[in-house]
Amino acid sequence: MPRVLISAGHTNQDPGTVVEGIREVDLTRRIAQATTKALRGSNIITLAVPPDLDLANRIQWINQTGYSESTNDVCVEIHINDGGKRGIEGWYKQDNAKSQKLTETIVSKVVSDLKWTDQGSHSEKDHPYGTLAFLSNTKPIPTLIECGYLDNEQDREFLKDQSNIEKLANAIAEGIRSYMDMSNDKLSTNTGQQSAVNDLSTSTNLPQYNTPTLPNRPASSGFDTSQYNYPSSGGINSTGYGFPRMSSPGLGGSAYMSREERRDMIHNNYIKILGREPSQSDLNYFLNIGITEEQLIKKMIDSQEHADLVKSRQEIIKTKEQFVNQKSELLSLRAKVDDQKRIIKNLNLLLTQKNKVIQDMQQKLQSKNSEIEDSPETREISKPVKTLKERILDYFSERFS
Repeated sequence: MPRVLISAGHTNQDPGTVVEGIREVDLTRRIAQATTKALRGSNIITLAVPPDLDLANRIQWINQTGYSESTNDVCVEIHINDGGKRGIEGWYKQDNAKSQKLTETIVSKVVSDLKWTDQGSHSEKDHPYGTLAFLSNTKPIPTLIECGYLDNEQDREFLKDQSNIEKLANAIAEGIRSYMDMSNDKLSTNTGQQSAVNDLSTSTNLPQYNTPTLPNRPASSGFDTSQYNYPSSGGINSTGYGFPRMSSPGLGGSAYMSREERRDMIHNNYIKILGREPSQSDLNYFLNIGITEEQLIKKMIDSQEHADLVKSRQEIIKTKEQFVNQKSELLSLRAKVDDQKRIIKNLNLLLTQKNKVIQDMQQKLQSKNSEIEDSPETREISKPVKTLKERILDYFSERFS
């Protein structure tokens, strides 16, 4: 079954168009998130491209998922237009009929459901840039959808309402589903064409049952299980299903598990490996195909969801280590600051004592100077010395008086 990638255009570093404080990047993420939710709710395998990757890294991430045109997988990038017009506009890969059909189907569905103005679906060669990297370089079937015009007041007011965002996202999801239904009809004669990455079908050899008359089960949001077949009516065992023997600790050794035991096994492994409970569709499916516990664990470990969990855990561990290191550095800095405060306090105390000593010394010096000035010796010394002429005159005055 084909799968879907949803990408939100722009990043916090390159937020796109900004009008009255409303950023294109914030709207594209809200639309992409709601579209992803709507698709997963319909049991279509959908991956959301991590936010804040620049264009080159977005394309690289998409191409590394293994999704491709050969398996009819699609990728949709969400943008918001500008230019003063109203409505929706789509862009498709040059000379690619699948990309064109996907784009036209989504645009048509949005126009029909929301009564939006149709600004058309165009080949990237008609764009002022002559080509669009997202369309030219991604391996899945690509489309770029411009959802309204941010510089148009009516479109802007529409996009500010979350309920309208969800209506738009549902219309986009319906357009994708309609395209995939048409694609599945064309691929119905080629049952060997299967998904390649993020599924539960490529890493172990599961029992193959010939059941062309049974309907295909829609894939769940967690895994693509389209390669598993329902067991045929032949070979039914005592449990009523054509299951292989499975390890059952409760029964000791190799024995047929009851349905309740299989349910517990599936549930427990989901909790242990993926950290969540299985969806009802996944639970029912794995109950009916007779997958062994070893095969289920292998498939879960090889899935994209588990890879994302491992990556997230590694990032958490790295973040925790950084936190511990930063906390240690902070404690060290605090200790240094406390030491500096103590040193400054001691220096201030010493300075106060020094100033007091200087003040006491100045007072003593002033007192000493006063004593010296008042002494007879100082007064005698301080008498003015007569000149020679004055002394001669004094002599003769005394002589002839």
